[in-house]
This record gives sequence, C-alpha cells and structure tokens, in this order.
Amino acid sequence: MEEHILSVVQVCSQVALHGEEVARRAEKLQGHISYSLLWYNCEHFVMYCRYGTVVSFQTFQFCKTVRKLLLSRCVAKTTATLAACLFYAGALTLSSAGPLVLLSFLIWMSS
Repeated sequence: MEEHILSVVQVCSQVALHGEEVARRAEKLQGHISYSLLWYNCEHFVMYCRYGTVVSFQTFQFCKTVRKLLLSRCVAKTTATLAACLFYAGALTLSSAGPLVLLSFLIWMSS
C-alpha cells in the first residue's frame, strides 16, 4: 500500500494542497457528482481534492491494458478468420463481410 502511495505521489507533478483547502473542496463536491467507476471514482475525487487534477491512475492502467488487448494482431487475425468462416458458411454476404475485413485491417494497422 505504501509503495502505491509513493508511486502516485511521484507520478503526479502537482503540489499537494493544504489540508484546509482539501477539506473545503471535498465538502463542496459532496453529493454533487455522480459516481462512475471509469470516469469519476473515489480516486478521481481524492486527486481533485488534494492536487486539483481529476485523474485516476488505476483507471488509466485499466484502459491502457484493455486497449492493448483489443488492438492486438491476435484480435485482428481472429476477426479476419471469423469473417472468412462466416462468409464460407453463408452467414455473411460479401457486402456484410467487408466491414469485418476492414475492421480487422484497421485493428492490425493500429497494433
């Protein structure tokens, strides 16, 4: 736990606000912001109150990992193979297989 706190403090380039300002910000926001696991969670709240910036390093790492998994060559190959199999089985027409092939190509190029 202590190592995580140190890494967050080292990554955040903002200077921590004084305790009274942190408390004032927390009281001001209490009940006015709707919770969102990805876009405004407890880490976002604390970072805003303490540093004045709305960021969650855990959310950032999660989104980075998901993006890495989805934009991989393996996913591109799987999508292209699935499109070919569905086309061969007659479940797709040439016009509906086109977007799947284009999608797999775009994933391949972005990975």
